[in-house]
Amino acid sequence: MDIAKQLVGSPYRWSGASPSGFDCSGFTSYVYGQAGIAIPRDLGGQLNAGPSISVDDLQLGDLLIFKNTYAQGLSHAGVYIGNGQFIDAQDEADGVVVNLLDQWASHFAGASRPWGR
Repeated sequence: MDIAKQLVGSPYRWSGASPSGFDCSGFTSYVYGQAGIAIPRDLGGQLNAGPSISVDDLQLGDLLIFKNTYAQGLSHAGVYIGNGQFIDAQDEADGVVVNLLDQWASHFAGASRPWGR
């Protein structure tokens, strides 16, 4: 979670996976990698990277996966930071930002806890 917070303000870059530019799954794989937890780069793999977590049981650092955002199916990811908020690499205009989970609720596909394997 602290790693993700330090990256707020980083730019967005399609297929990016470093502080010079992230896309959403590149951001999540980078954050977990910096914490010593290897997760897949693809969203399906990230959703299955650890035990499935319900939205009511989210803990700091859980991996959030969203669907039907800019495309059909799994299409976005972020890291839960508590208080109904998550950090994600949103888009070219905003880069890495803090978002409210409630505003993304209709797109919520699931959450996993990669360190809980």
